[in-house]
Amino acid sequence: MIDYPWNYLFVIFVVISSYINKFFFLKDGIILKIEGFLIKKIGNRTEDSKWGKIYNDFSIVGGLIFLIDLFIHYLRQEADKIQQQIGSLP
Repeated sequence: MIDYPWNYLFVIFVVISSYINKFFFLKDGIILKIEGFLIKKIGNRTEDSKWGKIYNDFSIVGGLIFLIDLFIHYLRQEADKIQQQIGSLP
C-alpha cells in the first residue's frame, strides 16, 4: 500500500464507515425512517445491530492496515537517511 493514490481514499473510507457504525449501528445509535423525501428520527437503538459487529471488525482491520503502512513509511525514511549518510562518507 505504499505510495499509492488510493491509500488516502482507503483511510477516508475507513474513518467514514467507523462514524456510520458509531452513529447508526451500535447501542444508542439513531434509528431513521424514510417517508417519501422526508427522513424522521424514530428513536435510539437499545442494543448493537448484527452489522455493527461486522463494521467494527472492518474498522479495526482498516486501522491496523493504516498503522502498518505508517510504520513502513517510517522505515523507508530511515533507510533513505542511512543510505545518504553512507554515501557521504569519504
